[in-house]
Amino acid sequence: MTKKVLMTNLYLQKYTGSELHTLEIARQFKKHGFEVTIMVYSKAYPLLALCNDFKVIECKHERLDEQYYDIVFLQHFPVYDYLHSQYSIKYRYLIVSKLSLFNEYELLPECYDKADLISVVSEECADAIRAYTNNIFLFQNSVESRFFESFPLKLRSKMLKKICIISNHVPKELYEIKNIMQEYNISYIGAGNEIKLVSPEVLQEFDLVITIGRTVQQCFACGVPVFVYDYFGGPGYINSNNLELAKAHNFSGRGFTKMDALKIKKEIISGYPKNFENLKSLMLYTKKNFNLDDVFNNMLEKVTKNPKPISYLPQLNDLERLRFSLYTRLISLDAYLSETYCQKSQLYIDYGNDFNEDDSIVWNICSSYPIERTLDLRAGVKKIRFDPTSIPCKCKLTKVLINGEDITKKCIPLNSSYSIKDEYFFVNYDPQFLIEFEDVTTISLSYSYEPLNIQDYNKIESIWLNSNKELRKEVKLLTREVQELNLKLHPLKRIYNKIKNKA
Repeated sequence: MTKKVLMTNLYLQKYTGSELHTLEIARQFKKHGFEVTIMVYSKAYPLLALCNDFKVIECKHERLDEQYYDIVFLQHFPVYDYLHSQYSIKYRYLIVSKLSLFNEYELLPECYDKADLISVVSEECADAIRAYTNNIFLFQNSVESRFFESFPLKLRSKMLKKICIISNHVPKELYEIKNIMQEYNISYIGAGNEIKLVSPEVLQEFDLVITIGRTVQQCFACGVPVFVYDYFGGPGYINSNNLELAKAHNFSGRGFTKMDALKIKKEIISGYPKNFENLKSLMLYTKKNFNLDDVFNNMLEKVTKNPKPISYLPQLNDLERLRFSLYTRLISLDAYLSETYCQKSQLYIDYGNDFNEDDSIVWNICSSYPIERTLDLRAGVKKIRFDPTSIPCKCKLTKVLINGEDITKKCIPLNSSYSIKDEYFFVNYDPQFLIEFEDVTTISLSYSYEPLNIQDYNKIESIWLNSNKELRKEVKLLTREVQELNLKLHPLKRIYNKIKNKA
């Protein structure tokens, strides 16, 4: 009989801590033979592309097929509240996960005292809940085996050229170092900059990474020099003097002072050669303390070592159920669940009956993130229409392939206001691209969108005004030309001019 696990997280949309942690844990359950179901308030691409091995259920739009699970792994209490207001979940083992001190969604759920184990991401998190329970398992940010496998047999040269700052909240001093370190190639990955999923291959592109959190241990594992600093500040390079304090604060930068840009530059350059002496020992330390396979195995063994009877998540009476049902519906007010942030893309396929809803494909997408989708279509395609969103937006078409052929330049924006290179601006609620190709069997789309902001609207208005100025100027010139031509051709005016000239 297949073992089943039910996991929860507020959303599975983008490349952030709780979402990536959820996927890593899901992959571990899968490796141990579990069928994985993840319940969320919102699912979307790009992260949904990594969930092909799991069933992902949206609270308000889909229903769970089953109500018994061998293990329930609860993260983000609002999803738990929705679950037990809508279902009667049966389980054998219960794990509660807490990943943050500061996020309100990370508060312990009501059923924490029924848990077989409470998993926390740091000693700080553990200290925060000791007043409630001692049933705590320390599950710090851990590293998948593929990162350790990429540790180089021969360490790279000590030449510092390419630096990457990986952060979703870059402080101003880390932007300022680009101006005072112009001899280095400095780039940024994260919200507001280039967005990509961090992998061993991405990290290995750089001579130095500046970051905090889970990416620190990933750099340790694959032998990439890392400078620990972000909006909380940080210790800089990790060594024997600061390792334990940095670890206690989950390599978040807390517990250390902030620096200005000049101080950061000095620390980066002066400490870089010395840091190479620590790369192998940091990898071995990480393998011993943050190896995801080992940490997960220890947790699973601790939870399941004793057989247990089937239990129910705490039941609600009718009034509680109604009240919980109401407030859990209000969760959609969260910024990451709003229609502006999380939109739907729709592909309409004309099979000879024009465009209609029945012959269309819909998927959820996140603002600002690169989206990639490849779809197989049935025979008989006449033409295709792609609607990236249903709000005013700017949409960047990176690449469109039809049957493997790049036809990006042939996509026709039907109702955009203007474009800059391959980015199209739409001020209407129905952005559309027409793709006039027949006999399409496969279409691949690479694109991203962002809602229009006030600066975008001001820019569009300025373009329109300037456009009208040019139009008025053209009309004025044309009017003058017409008047002059009329003067030359009109007989009475021509005679009048001759008389006037002779007088």
